[in-house]
Amino acid sequence: MNSAFILVETERSIAKITKDKEASKLLRYQKIIKNAAMQSKRDFIPQVLGPMALKDALLLPSTLKLMAHEKATLPFAKMLLDLKEEPATLSVLVGPEGGFSESEVKLAEDAGYHIISFGKTILRSETAPLYALSVINNYKEGLK
Repeated sequence: MNSAFILVETERSIAKITKDKEASKLLRYQKIIKNAAMQSKRDFIPQVLGPMALKDALLLPSTLKLMAHEKATLPFAKMLLDLKEEPATLSVLVGPEGGFSESEVKLAEDAGYHIISFGKTILRSETAPLYALSVINNYKEGLK
């Protein structure tokens, strides 16, 4: 299985990784992910890629493309449950603390992304990916 966390730069991104610190940051993130994967007895260790501009991330190939946005009305879990078959690849974009701008949402829609909701509660950018991974894991467990 090929899995990755991709750091994406958006209009409202606060933390910027400078070129001189990029390698050390990515190495640190990869170590954290490796330890978490080993602790949870995963068969694979996701990679950390980036940082890259949102417009470039939107061009990455994926069978099912999703963007979480606080104004969306389509529930994430419902989107997965309504699928006819498991997607070969799945991308979920989670925004920065200030969320994605309207122009970024439009860019994503134009690139084939479905705009989804994580529910009424707006999650922090640190916890939103964990929520997404939990929903995906629950969905995949239900397929077995």
